[in-house]
Amino acid sequence: MFQFPVSDFCFFEFLRVLGTAPTHGCDVGECFEVIQKIRHNDGESWYEGWSEAAEKAEVVAKSAAARGDVVAARWAYLRASNYWRSSEL
Repeated sequence: MFQFPVSDFCFFEFLRVLGTAPTHGCDVGECFEVIQKIRHNDGESWYEGWSEAAEKAEVVAKSAAARGDVVAARWAYLRASNYWRSSEL
């Protein structure tokens, strides 16, 4: 059975990020990719996981902006911002 490899505080923060999904603040699939990379009570893996997700979202945002898709760019920048915020515990 899958168990979240994080402390109670990190689990709360993970749920906070997931709570932004209805307003495009995160992608649920991206969040679950991150949580699988985090080692139990390891702040460095937490930072690395969310930072990597933020960087990927920024690449998507820049690509969308370059092709003139401002809506997709806006949502991707929002996700990147939220992931960067989440990396800083």
